[in-house]
Amino acid sequence: MRNRQKRRFLLDRRAQQILQNEPLPGIGHNLPPPDDDLLTSAQVAVWLGVSIQFLEAARARGDGPEFVRLGERAIRYTRKAIRKFLRDRAKLTAGRIKAA
Repeated sequence: MRNRQKRRFLLDRRAQQILQNEPLPGIGHNLPPPDDDLLTSAQVAVWLGVSIQFLEAARARGDGPEFVRLGERAIRYTRKAIRKFLRDRAKLTAGRIKAA
């Protein structure tokens, strides 16, 4: 049987940095973006610094961020789901560093 560990990506090492660089509520704008704001694959790819194809492949493997299917071809992600995905990936990387 193949070992079912999560694959490591450059995104894993950058997850904490991406979370820290997100603008704080009330700084530079009046209101923070809502957590339930729906983002396209292109918007999420730019935010995470990955390609749209990476998101599609991760979605097919089942290890990408949670998504919402709005129609047959319309896929959207909530900001809350992306932040959770980043926190989970940051924890995964931190756990491997501590174990080493």
